[in-house]
Amino acid sequence: MISLRRNFVILSAAQTLGRLLAFAVTIHLTRTLHADGFGAVAFATSVLAGAALIVDLGFDSLGPLEVARGRIPVPRLARTVIALRLMLTAPALLALALFTWLTPVSAATKAVVLLYGLSLLANAVDLNWVFLGAERMGAVAAAEVAQQALTAAAAFTLVRDPEHLLRMPLLFLAGRVVAVLWLMVSARGRWGALVPSLDRALLRDLVPAALPFAGAAAVAVVLTYFDLVLVGVWLGTAAAGLYGAAYRVLWLPTMLITNHLVALRPTVARRAAAGPAPPLRLLGGSAPIVVALGLVAAAAGILLAPAIVEVLYGPPYRQAVAPLRLLLLSFGVVAFGLAARYLPLFEDPHREEARPAAVPAPARESVTV
Repeated sequence: MISLRRNFVILSAAQTLGRLLAFAVTIHLTRTLHADGFGAVAFATSVLAGAALIVDLGFDSLGPLEVARGRIPVPRLARTVIALRLMLTAPALLALALFTWLTPVSAATKAVVLLYGLSLLANAVDLNWVFLGAERMGAVAAAEVAQQALTAAAAFTLVRDPEHLLRMPLLFLAGRVVAVLWLMVSARGRWGALVPSLDRALLRDLVPAALPFAGAAAVAVVLTYFDLVLVGVWLGTAAAGLYGAAYRVLWLPTMLITNHLVALRPTVARRAAAGPAPPLRLLGGSAPIVVALGLVAAAAGILLAPAIVEVLYGPPYRQAVAPLRLLLLSFGVVAFGLAARYLPLFEDPHREEARPAAVPAPARESVTV
């Protein structure tokens, strides 16, 4: 059995490196595109997270559990989920286009949002959830690092002034395509070609189980991204750039807590399948430690907020200090909430009495820059 510690180390190391690369791109964009241009990027990726919910439909949370439980052959499960997600891409793109048309933002921001929307096609065929459930963290780690490294290299090379704003979503798409292709090739070697094929009988079983997770993910996305979208609509993209720059500082502590709990999913699923047990016993003793470390990091960040903003973004972003402190203050609640969102794993989502929708699931974090 692959150990939880090894899974956590592999996943966290890859995503820490990926986040550091993405954060380097953030710093580059804040200084190159200025607050208005970076705000357009931050606004667009926040809107994209909402559209991605339609494509996901809860399978980023349910999928790894089903793979870990082993009740459905992986090829059959993956082919059906991919086929369903490809079908859902059209309404997701339509919803994104309608939102963009109705939103009172600049034409350049609308174009950025629509270009980022192209990555929904990559989301539909992304097999990240399959490898997480199979506890093959190496493939997930390689895909993450490849995506962020390519995006970072291209951004530093090709985005050099505010006129290059529209290049950023295309570079993001290129990184996503590389990551998805890597996972598809890796999956072919282990499970064969996962050609989309809609198994209606399987869907009748899976969709009702996935919908509560979809609702929970929607709550998480609203909590994570709605504030930035609201700032962009009401106050403009320059204000969204200041707020988005502050929010990026929380990436690393949030990611570490989330990664620990993601690595914990298959272990918790197996423990729960073995029989009833108290939640703390299923989680193990490491989860409270990880949450506590996150709280300490947030407290230190509140004290050092002015210096952090000055060093990272420079004098033009001094107004980001206040939102950064507020975000770090709320991180304490978020840290406990991330652990609470995994309580649905203690129940079988196929059982009628299970109610995972009562607790939000963590939002997928493939959207970075």
